[in-house]
Amino acid sequence: MLKTLDFSAEYFHQSLRSPYLPEPQTRQRYGGQIDYRITTAIAVGVSYSHNDEVQNSFGSQEYSLSWNLSSKISAGGILTINSTDGGGESRRGNARLTYVLGSQTTLFFTYSGNDFDEAGRARADSYQVGLKTGFLKG
Repeated sequence: MLKTLDFSAEYFHQSLRSPYLPEPQTRQRYGGQIDYRITTAIAVGVSYSHNDEVQNSFGSQEYSLSWNLSSKISAGGILTINSTDGGGESRRGNARLTYVLGSQTTLFFTYSGNDFDEAGRARADSYQVGLKTGFLKG
């Protein structure tokens, strides 16, 4: 059983000065990410970032899971939660199931759900089924 833990952190600062702006505008972003490989087949991750802009401040959380069920079948999902300091929030969930048909061909199913209820918008769901293939030259 293989267990690995990775951590990363970021900080970003931007300042904009222009004769067309009444005062300098500053933007900052900071956050971190933790990825944990539980086994060679299962990995989880979590990340958080916070953005401070001129008149807007918001955060984003992301939770992920990937699982290689076999050499041909894999599944995964991501949940993203965005929130503003003013109390607004949106959620997005994605799930994917992939089946490898051959060395260059994959069949996949993807679901995505978006929830914007607090913003006064309706929930949106989408589904995709696809076949991805490539050709080798030689």
